Amino acid sequence: MQTDNNSFSDSVSFVARHWRRGAFPQREVLADITGRRFLFMSRRVAAAVIAVAAAGCAVAAFLWYSHASRPPEHAPVVPREHVAAPPPRHAVRRIELLDASMRQIAGEVREVYGVELVNLPSDDARLTLSYEGTADDFVATVNDLLGSDIRIAE
Repeated sequence: MQTDNNSFSDSVSFVARHWRRGAFPQREVLADITGRRFLFMSRRVAAAVIAVAAAGCAVAAFLWYSHASRPPEHAPVVPREHVAAPPPRHAVRRIELLDASMRQIAGEVREVYGVELVNLPSDDARLTLSYEGTADDFVATVNDLLGSDIRIAE
């Protein structure tokens, strides 16, 4: 430990013997010791980073605006595959008849099931019925009720 004190004393005495006012650049030495020069360097780097980020934001805003102002491109419309509905004759539907003549029954069946009835009886039979089922089952039920031979046109 004695040698450390001697070297320190030697250093102090050397500086004291050779020191002259203004011969020593104090600010630069202090800046090197405290790291202020590094701080100035980091400010320059930070300014460069901010400038690059601002330029990047400007480019992104330009690209976004140019894309937003462009009319949308329409993709070609691909037609969907047409799925045929089941024939109305075989679809389960509801039909309501209230004191209906044979002509009215044929009109309701045409409207509800989309089929034509043939071989309608010529007498003035009337029917009140609430029915839910297919056209074939409806015709069979009416034939049972009236004792007729009504058929669906093919």
